[in-house]
Amino acid sequence: MQIGIALPTSTPDPNAGSILDFARIADQGGLDSLWVIDRVTFPLVEAFTALAAAAAVTSRVTLGTSVLLGPTRDAVLLASQVASIDVLSNGRMVLGLGVGSRAEDYAVTGRDFHTRGRKLDADLALMQRIWAGESLAEGFGAIGPRPVRGKIPLLFGGSSDAAMARAARLGEGHLCVPRGIGIQTQMLEKFRQAWAKAGREEKPKLYAQGYFCIDSTVERAHERVLDYQEHYYGRRPRASGGLAEQSEFDLVGPPEVVAQKMLQYRALGVDGLVLFPASSDIDQIESLVGPVLDAYRRAGGGR
Repeated sequence: MQIGIALPTSTPDPNAGSILDFARIADQGGLDSLWVIDRVTFPLVEAFTALAAAAAVTSRVTLGTSVLLGPTRDAVLLASQVASIDVLSNGRMVLGLGVGSRAEDYAVTGRDFHTRGRKLDADLALMQRIWAGESLAEGFGAIGPRPVRGKIPLLFGGSSDAAMARAARLGEGHLCVPRGIGIQTQMLEKFRQAWAKAGREEKPKLYAQGYFCIDSTVERAHERVLDYQEHYYGRRPRASGGLAEQSEFDLVGPPEVVAQKMLQYRALGVDGLVLFPASSDIDQIESLVGPVLDAYRRAGGGR
């Protein structure tokens, strides 16, 4: 199982120091991938800007979006941006796409929220032509550079039936919603069924995801994750019983606790695990590449 971490582009007061430090430490410390999230109506660092900076200070890790709100963007420029990051990183770009659920992201970009799925399908067909080096009009040249390996790997997020079907039809795999191992187990099975229904015979790429925080106790780490969630969503997460359930934020606590939970995700048969940090504190990435990975290896995680 590959292990990756999201850059702290959406934590309170994102800054160049923490974003670049996370990228360098992940690349040098043995992680496999770096990811960014995407929103429009939120004060985060824009996805491709962050990936370009990460490409400049790394040489090994995969760079990905989890997930990019494709239909909020112009497809022609998006295709060029994606291919450019791929060239700048020497072929390390993976594009994770989704349509999102916030109407405001579409309102401010002048896009139709209700036709976003159909727009994504059409945009993808256009982007594939651009990445293949085709001209979109007679007498005009190609748009953007060619991807290093001739194509861009595509993953899709989302848990709806339509999102699963799109991923199975057009992608190489699925990025699961970061809602704890119980919910993700169900979602992964749902995707496997969609993959089979689409007639896909090759093995899909499957990624689990989870909110991540290292602290001296599970309770303290859980509170820090809830603080981040309140910042990101504008409200404190709640479950049916009132407070958000611990099971939805299970990659939290001391290093040994997190390492044991990572082993449980590994047992699901996923290809990768993406961790979303609740804090931009440098000790979070240092703990991951240090005591967490050490405990994971000792417990049989390999690497």
